Amino acid sequence: MTIPSERTNAVLNAREFLTRLSSPYVENGIKGVKREVREEARRVLRHFPSLVDMAQAAEHCSQVFDLPAGWPVENARIQEKPTWLDDGPIWVDPPSGWRYGFPKLWDRKGTCQDWMIANGYPEHLAKKGLPVRFIQATEGQ
Repeated sequence: MTIPSERTNAVLNAREFLTRLSSPYVENGIKGVKREVREEARRVLRHFPSLVDMAQAAEHCSQVFDLPAGWPVENARIQEKPTWLDDGPIWVDPPSGWRYGFPKLWDRKGTCQDWMIANGYPEHLAKKGLPVRFIQATEGQ
């Protein structure tokens, strides 16, 4: 019989596996996977439950889901979005961006994807939906 914390752990482990499968660029990404398999993993991940979703499910339906003992519940709660994400310039660092002169400072004019392509990042990579790292710009940068 599966207990609620084991069920939750299975969902979170499946999410981690799909993330690793979807891109070789993520931490511990799985290399040598066919493009069709990566695309399918990305499609499944679009609506796959996150840690926040699982924490909310555990709160509202503890007989089905429960966070495993010792799980960092405080990290699972929805936190306020940092204000630096809303305004001002921001550094953009896409996967393998160093090959194309990234990270670069984005002025937030237009979409990030269009801006990356206009600034030398290959269109076929920009449209893959790979995770892009955003870094807070400080004064003088």
